[in-house]
Amino acid sequence: MVAVSDAVACTLEERGIGRERPSVVLNGAVGTSRLVCRPPAKPVRFKHPNIMCVAGMYRRKALRICCTLSH
Repeated sequence: MVAVSDAVACTLEERGIGRERPSVVLNGAVGTSRLVCRPPAKPVRFKHPNIMCVAGMYRRKALRICCTLSH
C-alpha cells in the first residue's frame, strides 16, 4: 500500500490500516527537489491479487471500500 504523504499514511491508520502497511511515496518526478533527500526506492513485490488505488483521500471517492477490501 502506498500513501503520497505522511498525512495520508496517518489518515489510513485512522481508518484501520496498520501504520506498517503503507509506504510513503511523495508526488513528483524523480530528481525533483521533493525527492532529492529520500534514499533510493527499493523494489517491491506485491502479493497477487492486489488492489491499487491512486486517489486523494476524500470521502466522495469512497475509498473506504478499498480500505475494507484490503483487510
